[in-house]
Amino acid sequence: MKCLNSQLRMALFIPRCYGINNSLILVDTGFPRQTQQLREAIEKTGFSAERLTAIILTYQDIDHIGCAADLLKLAPSAAIMAHRDGSAEQNLGEAGGI
Repeated sequence: MKCLNSQLRMALFIPRCYGINNSLILVDTGFPRQTQQLREAIEKTGFSAERLTAIILTYQDIDHIGCAADLLKLAPSAAIMAHRDGSAEQNLGEAGGI
């Protein structure tokens, strides 16, 4: 597993990214309208956002789910994971996502 946080922290505060073999897992997605920043930070790690295999949403606040809908458009086969008792899905729907 390769932790890619140092590259992401340069551009964004909340998201964490992990490369495991050929998988790219993003934990939280930052604020809305940071998609391009996040995409560029991911590319600096040698991956592309289109290769995301999973997005884990740890919390339902907008600073955790803000770019999730945009990232799902870039990587439509990525699994999105959130606690079923949270309202992340509702907030994503309001943001134009699922």
